[in-house]
Amino acid sequence: PGPTGPYPPYAVPGGWHGPPGPWQPPAPPKTDPLAITAVVLALFLWPIGILLGIIALVRSRNRKPPGPGRALAIIAIVVGCVPLLLIAVAVVLVLMDPEREGWGTSGTSMTDLSVGTCFLSPSSEDISAEGEVDAVETVPCAEPHDAEVVALLDAGREVEGYPSEEWWDTTAYERCAREARRYAIDPWGGSAILEYYHPSRSGWAAGDRTVTCVLSTPGGGATGSLRGFRLNHTPEQLAYLDAVGPYDDLWWGVPTTAEDEGDIPALRAWAERMAEGSRRAAEELRAADWGRGAEVAEAAESLAERYAAESGVWESAAGAEDPHVFWERYEEATLLVGPEEVELREALGLGTGAPTVLG
Repeated sequence: PGPTGPYPPYAVPGGWHGPPGPWQPPAPPKTDPLAITAVVLALFLWPIGILLGIIALVRSRNRKPPGPGRALAIIAIVVGCVPLLLIAVAVVLVLMDPEREGWGTSGTSMTDLSVGTCFLSPSSEDISAEGEVDAVETVPCAEPHDAEVVALLDAGREVEGYPSEEWWDTTAYERCAREARRYAIDPWGGSAILEYYHPSRSGWAAGDRTVTCVLSTPGGGATGSLRGFRLNHTPEQLAYLDAVGPYDDLWWGVPTTAEDEGDIPALRAWAERMAEGSRRAAEELRAADWGRGAEVAEAAESLAERYAAESGVWESAAGAEDPHVFWERYEEATLLVGPEEVELREALGLGTGAPTVLG
């Protein structure tokens, strides 16, 4: 049977505590300290300010709601970009300034020249205040020109860091002289000037290792190529050129900077090469077949005797312990140079305009 009396009242679980209090708004989101730091640094260390601003902006996206840190991050980025924009504008203005040094350089870049290319001498506008040349105007060799590229050497094969002035003055000279002789066969023939262009320190840092060897014509206006061919020479002429060419090449490599520094090891090493070179030149001149030309044979013997005498002096210089003694022997060797070579060249029908060297 069911209950017979009235149902009891329902109990409120947990009891009733009265009406709720007044509505309370949620606490405002806190500003990201990183965004504040970004704004401060953007005023003084703008690269760091921009970086921190970007980080704070990314962090604000993950917060709900974003909060005031997002606005501060954007402000930091904008403030930091102002000096960056000013620097960019300044660089553009400098590059567009027609009065700046080096402006107006046109033509072919020195790094794009190839063997056999003829060009005009760089103008003053093409030469920087440091004496650097970036480009030259190339022309066909059949047209009037000032210089011709005879060789391109890779200095990076012989040295690791930027070469010293002594290396440029000695090794580069010797290499260019040897290549010029191979190119022109007889650099004396046209009274040419041997020059070379080497990379600057900034160019070397950028990867340029090329030494550009050039034969130029005094006064300019040359027409035609200086490239020589062995077929254009007689056997007697080639015998002379092959005998004395290697020794002539060594003269370009005299260590001029070592004179100031008193680098006796470098001086003695060069003297040893000179002694060996002059000795071989004398031997090859005496072993050559001069045909029936008595005048040529007599002139060749006179030149061989001079080379043999030079070899002895160079051997003495190679044994010098003091730079002053070395240069005394050097002067003694140069005093031995007489008219023998010119006489032999005249007898062989070769030009007598000795080349000079510039770097």
